[in-house]
Amino acid sequence: RVRKIIASLYDFEFINDNFYEGTQDRLTSYFLRQKNLRARPGPAEGRVRTILEELAQRHNRPGDGVIFVPSEATEVGPYDPGKSGDGSQIPIELRIQMANQELDRLGWQWDSASGFRIKDGMDLAFEINDGVDDGLFHFTQILEMAGIKANMANLSKLEQQGRYKNFRFDVAHVWYDGRNAPGQELARHFLSAEADIRGSRNLMGLKNPAIDEVLNILMALEDHKEVGIYARVFDRIMFANWYVIPKLWPRYDFGAYWNTMGQPEVYAGGLWYFYNVLWFWWEDADRREALEEAMEAGVGITDNYD
Repeated sequence: RVRKIIASLYDFEFINDNFYEGTQDRLTSYFLRQKNLRARPGPAEGRVRTILEELAQRHNRPGDGVIFVPSEATEVGPYDPGKSGDGSQIPIELRIQMANQELDRLGWQWDSASGFRIKDGMDLAFEINDGVDDGLFHFTQILEMAGIKANMANLSKLEQQGRYKNFRFDVAHVWYDGRNAPGQELARHFLSAEADIRGSRNLMGLKNPAIDEVLNILMALEDHKEVGIYARVFDRIMFANWYVIPKLWPRYDFGAYWNTMGQPEVYAGGLWYFYNVLWFWWEDADRREALEEAMEAGVGITDNYD
């Protein structure tokens, strides 16, 4: 519940408009650009619902307070925590108010000495290791309004690697490659068997037997339709548990390079410019000659090679 509250306070609209010029999409799936893999908001249907219900029956232990497949996975599905059920935007001021009310209800009380919330002697505080998101400071300010203390870490690459390798961090910036069909490359980030291995990709230390079962099935599947079904099951369980703060992803890729490169007329789908532009090219002798002549003469190139 606290993880969901924190995710709801990521002010995507402000950060996107003021730091990224409106070029980003809010992440609402581990497979955002794969329509056949990503889960949709709303109640699960068909085999996806059946699988979720069976997983919940096998792995949930409500008597012990252990829930691996929340009801939200079946009844709600992935969604933007900054929006209401009808898709309308919830103003950040209202989300802060709602967060404070829910934290009060959960027993996190304001501590007058620190100015933040505390429960059972534990501060509601964490450190964020994220050198990528330009809107991070704004996020920490919003969290502070709900009594949550979030400090930004300023680590060298070497120190960062050491912390990740030994799991000595609170919150880290990571991205999961959901552009291709989910298999071993994705599974290594989430399998319980990897959780306690020093230097493993399972940085969050996730141990969810329902996720293990789904990933083991996914890695063995060959039928495209079945892959889509189990990918949507995975998507729903992961989002319903709010293991991550879903942030943003660019709609476009930008790159600058000398216009002497020959490239395919059609790029590979699902790949960003780093792979398409930097991996698939060849030197065009005519373009190179024209560029060198223009540079020697001190004039610009006006020909449109595209």
